[in-house]
Amino acid sequence: MAESRGELAAALRAARTTHGWSQAALAARAGVHLSTVADIEAGRIRRPHNRTLASLAAALALRSADLARVARRDAAARGLRGPGRPPTEC
Repeated sequence: MAESRGELAAALRAARTTHGWSQAALAARAGVHLSTVADIEAGRIRRPHNRTLASLAAALALRSADLARVARRDAAARGLRGPGRPPTEC
């Protein structure tokens, strides 16, 4: 099942459970919404924003570059560009 969710989902879940944290605990520590963590782990968000990845990595004591690399590989395997970027103003 983790395979269908993607490498990023599996990596995030593994890092979170290593700390013994719930999704809510990780979300609070990273300053992101619980739904963001849940959606990434479920594979519903496949291209999180760089700032989201950086916040999650910092909370998990991971290098943000490593988590971003996983996100890029995962996106490429799914035929997507990734990670996502926030929209720019016109």
